Amino acid sequence: MIQSDKSKFKTPLLTVRIVTPEGIVWQGLAQFVILPCKDGEMGILRGHVAITAMIDVGVLKVRSNNEVLSFCIQTGFAQVEADEIIVLVNQAELGNNINPEQAQNTLELAMTNSDQALNKLEKFQAKTALKVAKARLKAAQGVG
Repeated sequence: MIQSDKSKFKTPLLTVRIVTPEGIVWQGLAQFVILPCKDGEMGILRGHVAITAMIDVGVLKVRSNNEVLSFCIQTGFAQVEADEIIVLVNQAELGNNINPEQAQNTLELAMTNSDQALNKLEKFQAKTALKVAKARLKAAQGVG
């Protein structure tokens, strides 16, 4: 009779910390993390090569305890080393704490402001606000 070693089928875990200037927003163990980077999304699993990545406004996803958590995050950096991920960002908000109706209203307002922007500064600010509003709504809906 062949015995299987069930321990080799356990999902390896990463240590994850999401930090803002106000403090730690979330920390725990995760099966994977998806980071919104300047050049697109980056998936991180255990054993990933050490890297420092620029984080863009978007939705960060963490699979922890067989649940996917979505965070709306704003610009910063992520450091991946030795199965540990530290995400240092300007702001982070757990999607479950975002009211989807308010996020939808904010998105609509940001779209209007974007259409009405007159100069380069207003256009830049409106574009940034629109990007944040889209990310907040996606995080609230658990998509990204």
